Amino acid sequence: MLAKFRNPIFLWDKNYRLNIQRMFKVVCYEFKRMLFNKPYIAELDITNKCNLKCRHCFYYKNPDYIPDGELTIGEWKSKLKSLHNSGIRRLCLVGGEPALRLNVVEEANKLFPYIDICSNGQIKIPDNINHRIFISIDGNDEYNELYRSSKILEKISQNYYNDKRVVILMTLNGKNYKQIGTVADFAIENKIDSIVFSLYTPSTEKDELYFDNNTRNEIINAIKANKAKYPELLKVNAFILKWYANGDHKDKCYWRDQVKHFNSIMEEREACLSMNCSYCGYFSGANIAPLNILYRFKNRDK
Repeated sequence: MLAKFRNPIFLWDKNYRLNIQRMFKVVCYEFKRMLFNKPYIAELDITNKCNLKCRHCFYYKNPDYIPDGELTIGEWKSKLKSLHNSGIRRLCLVGGEPALRLNVVEEANKLFPYIDICSNGQIKIPDNINHRIFISIDGNDEYNELYRSSKILEKISQNYYNDKRVVILMTLNGKNYKQIGTVADFAIENKIDSIVFSLYTPSTEKDELYFDNNTRNEIINAIKANKAKYPELLKVNAFILKWYANGDHKDKCYWRDQVKHFNSIMEEREACLSMNCSYCGYFSGANIAPLNILYRFKNRDK
């Protein structure tokens, strides 16, 4: 039963028994990691290519980072099998746009019980890929066209109407946080059950979407206000809000330090590339924040 329930580890739904099963499995993985120092989570860039050109994307801001070429499907099969044999059980598939390499997604689906796929929603991921799909929507189509290079909502609606795999991931900044309600209404109209948030993480204070602590507080208050209005739809909790309120995660970060990160030719890379840990609002870090408690306890004297 657990293998069939492929939500992100800490994104809970209404099924109490499956939530308990999943949490038990995570605890087992985590104690094994602590005992043997073997991570069980990996983030993979499965392609460098994308069908959009988002102004804030770290790929376009770091052209020197992008490797030449991509792995063949045969090479990916071998790499994924080796990753599984090393103890990895949860994958986060990113890019580029992962839906441009559906053959790689299909191969990962054969091996790993937990997969999170981060997509822009413009290509339908087949229904047999029974894992959570995080679709990036940052506001209305006027905003999307300006910052993501295209109007995206109609295609997302066509591809993912009433798709229970989908979680909307909205990246908030000083220009779009007042559109949370707009995105919530889109989710309701399209029978999408979950919205989560990142806070935009800049590389420097000169970044066009950089915001100060006063705006950070306004954003967090907007999340809280909309959580009260859409209590079931917005999947935020105290751990996540505390992570965003603090912002500075230069110290110990489970996502950065205890998760394996690979580029599109399976070379290990740093976790968040040009993002500045002093301004962190990264959802993956916030979502996994409960594991920071164990991580900090184990490493309290280091």
